[in-house]
Amino acid sequence: MMDFKPTDRDYTLGFIIENPNLLNGLDVPEGFFRTDAQRVVWVTLKELVEAGRPVCLATIAERVTGNGIPGYLVAITSGLIPLKFGELQRRVYAQAAEDVKKRMQSLAATDCPDLDELAVLIEEARRLTFKAEDGGSEHEPTSLILSEVEPKCVPWLWPDYIPLGRATLISGDPGSAKTWFGLDLAARLSKGLRWPDGAPGGDPAKTYYLTVEDDLADTIRPRIDSLGGDPGMIAVYNSEHPLHMDLSQPGGIARLEKELVRIGDVRLVVIDPIIDFSGSSNPNAGEEVRALLTPLIRLASKLNFALVLVGHLNKAQALSAIYRAGGSTSGWLGKCRAAFMVFRDINEKALRHVIALKANLAPQDPRQLEFHIINGEVKIAVSKKDVDIDEQLTPKHGPVPRERADAAGWLDEYFGNRESVPATEIIAAAKEEGISESTLRRAKKAAQYRSRQIRESGGVAVWEWKKEPDGQIA
Repeated sequence: MMDFKPTDRDYTLGFIIENPNLLNGLDVPEGFFRTDAQRVVWVTLKELVEAGRPVCLATIAERVTGNGIPGYLVAITSGLIPLKFGELQRRVYAQAAEDVKKRMQSLAATDCPDLDELAVLIEEARRLTFKAEDGGSEHEPTSLILSEVEPKCVPWLWPDYIPLGRATLISGDPGSAKTWFGLDLAARLSKGLRWPDGAPGGDPAKTYYLTVEDDLADTIRPRIDSLGGDPGMIAVYNSEHPLHMDLSQPGGIARLEKELVRIGDVRLVVIDPIIDFSGSSNPNAGEEVRALLTPLIRLASKLNFALVLVGHLNKAQALSAIYRAGGSTSGWLGKCRAAFMVFRDINEKALRHVIALKANLAPQDPRQLEFHIINGEVKIAVSKKDVDIDEQLTPKHGPVPRERADAAGWLDEYFGNRESVPATEIIAAAKEEGISESTLRRAKKAAQYRSRQIRESGGVAVWEWKKEPDGQIA
């Protein structure tokens, strides 16, 4: 298969594998796929559809082994451009019409052609030609009625946290234990163990872990062993290979795809960190980030694996957490359907937190997690109490517990015996004391004050703060 050059018919089969939903309404003529490889793959694809199993490169490769078929699958599905149903329909029917015309020519060249059979072929060629022309019409609708769209559930590797066929971003500063977290996911998947929040695991599956920062022999393998994973289910990138895996180039994507098909049954791909495999892409340029991630995400959907991208935080500590995850927010967070941040606790350095920045596909916000690393094990569980990620990451710019407590004490002292005080007066006085408005409002809640609107003489509405004696804060 090394010198194999796919024909249009091979690429047509590749398009169907990538987009099996295109089969709805498409009548593929009997005998359309003629070579041995085409027939084997086509029969396998139809068997998967009839069994209700997902159709993708991985599920077909699992059933078909030997005779160069896995390499054939990669060849016919690599570098394809998106194809709409009408375009595929035109291609199939045009190719089928050519087949019928060749049969007509062969029949007409015989000494005594069967005129009835020839008439049938002429009508079949006319029908297929008409359908080919109709499929390529410029008047093909560009919209769908939503009632015609069949709803389906989001496929998950880890429910609510990491979706299959999409990209998930995990960000953190150096030393935050991002790699420990990624390897813990791979170890759990290798044996089908429960996920950190207690959700049940599925069947054991393989991981492909790409890294060049950590040594495989003294870091990656020992960690997988201490985490209780099955090293036989985890493949790692060979950084000694003469060709680096530059995923910003089509050749890098093709090599990644070929390797995943070779490994087989890969349900998780971790790239740690993604910047080491991004070639010359600028992580702060939204267009370049999207150009990098789009083919990667398309491959994840095609092979049905969860794509986890590990990234570093930028150094703008004054920004809120969501703007520190990577470079271009519109690029990284825009393309990823889920994003999490891993960071050390500001007070207990050995404690790490895992908090969701984005969870577009989850029906509910994923619960916060916390973990310690003890004797090579990640002791992880749902957090005992939620933490404010911005307070943790920007202690110099946001309110910390001591500042809030000091502000609450100042509030009590400022009120004295007064039952209520105008809000504008309190905010102005706090500002003079160096207390920011955000810290003041947090202290207000902690010290059990509430806001209420009153009307002064003349009907002017003003806001005031009032001590809430029963602790019920409005």
